[in-house]
Amino acid sequence: MPTYIFLVIFCIYAPCLHAQSWTAKNAVSVDVGDIYQLNSSVSYSRILFHKNTITLTASAGISVEPVAYSTLWQPLFPVETSLFTGNGKHHLESGIWLIPGLYYDYYLYNDYLVSAEPTKIITKKAIGTTAGFRIGYRFQKPGGGFFFRLGFTPVLYSSFTPFFLTYLDAGKDGCVLCIYSEPSGKKAGFVPGISISLGRSF
Repeated sequence: MPTYIFLVIFCIYAPCLHAQSWTAKNAVSVDVGDIYQLNSSVSYSRILFHKNTITLTASAGISVEPVAYSTLWQPLFPVETSLFTGNGKHHLESGIWLIPGLYYDYYLYNDYLVSAEPTKIITKKAIGTTAGFRIGYRFQKPGGGFFFRLGFTPVLYSSFTPFFLTYLDAGKDGCVLCIYSEPSGKKAGFVPGISISLGRSF
């Protein structure tokens, strides 16, 4: 009996509790949410490293988003790396991500004598990126099956021209904290977001 008790205590405090084997290291998911210029995407992720209760994963996806007030579409390619902790199927997750792609710079024009609907005037298009981080919950079984993520994903977004004559402003145009440039308006900012992923690991 004392030997049995000793083994139980040893397994609680020793690494044998953390010896979890991930046989299903891949996952495919559909991601939806409120992220700057990214509302939905299809992604593939893979577990790259696991030790004790720490797991490193990376993902890449594709999205084609409509440009509001226009007939244009912009291709975006979200990529992310994250760490999640815990054994079993419930995990806490944190990570960083980028969304490179083709972005459009524009301004809205409204001729009230013709129409009340604003018209988006595209001034330029260029390869750009947004960046942000994730804090959230991840449901993933080591052996595969249903896959789910829910995260707080605030965005640090930017435009294409270099900053000059910049200044900070808070609480304007939906931004928590914005960086402005005198020649061409808003160039970067911090915007809250949320993301939900549903899929399957295998």
